[in-house]
Amino acid sequence: VLPDTQYYTDIRHGGTPAHFTAQTQWIADNKDSLNIVFVAHLGDVVQKGNTKEIPWMYADYSMSIIEDSLITNLEDGIPYGIAVGNHDQGVGVGSVGEPGETELYNQYFGENRFLGRSYYGGHYGTKNDQHYVLFSASGYDFIAIFFEYNTDPEESVLVWADSLLNTYSTRRAIIVSHYIIDAGIQGNWGTQGQAIYEGLNDNPNLFLMLCGHKSAEGIRQDSTINGNIVYTLLSDYQYYPNGGNGFLRIMEFSPINNTIQVKTYSPTLNQYETKGSSQFTLIYDMQLLITPVELLPKIFALHQNYPNPFNPVTTLRYDLPENAMINITIYDMLGKQVKTLVNQTQDAGYKSVIWDATNDYGKPVSAGIYLYQIQAGEYI
Repeated sequence: VLPDTQYYTDIRHGGTPAHFTAQTQWIADNKDSLNIVFVAHLGDVVQKGNTKEIPWMYADYSMSIIEDSLITNLEDGIPYGIAVGNHDQGVGVGSVGEPGETELYNQYFGENRFLGRSYYGGHYGTKNDQHYVLFSASGYDFIAIFFEYNTDPEESVLVWADSLLNTYSTRRAIIVSHYIIDAGIQGNWGTQGQAIYEGLNDNPNLFLMLCGHKSAEGIRQDSTINGNIVYTLLSDYQYYPNGGNGFLRIMEFSPINNTIQVKTYSPTLNQYETKGSSQFTLIYDMQLLITPVELLPKIFALHQNYPNPFNPVTTLRYDLPENAMINITIYDMLGKQVKTLVNQTQDAGYKSVIWDATNDYGKPVSAGIYLYQIQAGEYI
């Protein structure tokens, strides 16, 4: 886990790009010995969003190390994602912008960087500000969903994330967002963090949420309505000497012991933080099978899209009782084809697909009424 790197890339408070590069080089060097299968950056990659491009170049170089197939011996590199922090957005008061003001973030870490990498799942809307990653280790499958920093959480984004957790209901789910909780034991929820938790905690596969933003450490443990535990961890060391001294988080999953060991380490100092908030063990039953309440639907069903009306995305849900060739097409009121959402064979199960109000050419459609048709084998 890579906490806020803004003082490294902006060369502030003693931090340098070398601290950031030391982190990713250490990850690549220890990929095999520690079985490192995934990296999450918690946001605030840089300090001044779209104002300065050079810090993004530093970040580009550092992250490229774990992407390099020759260094990692992996065709797509080590799977990773980067949450958008408030300092990665635009330029506003205090050099902090607004959600969606992410031109340089998307220039350097947008969709084009990840397309073709097997672990990249996709994104919400037209930008990579919210995206998800699929990865596996030792027979365990995971999904990690990355949320952009937003003090006024959008319901449509939560609907998108909820549909992903439903679609990938047998994958263990991790949420990464820049600001979720405050410091301390049972740290208070941030506005966005609480909205994310309340919007997604009915998914039994959700077990972990990670964040930075607050320069401290913190942890929450919450029991959901399904009876499972969700851990939320805060780590941010930017106010340590030298902009953070290169500290990162290591999370070691041990299925045989049903534990997650959390450690805090600096490759620059070759030193661990050993206080209780930096080094601890979480209990997590990895022997439990994660399955939907009902494994397969009994009948074919097409549900009303939600939200409706929508802006800018809506989710279409449908139930497949058996494997079938699926075609879902959007039409305008004149009957003209606008967008083909799905055209492939799918396995039986509870399905969903997101339409981001673009046409087959990726261009936004005009406001109005649209119809969708699904053909699933003999069903239309």
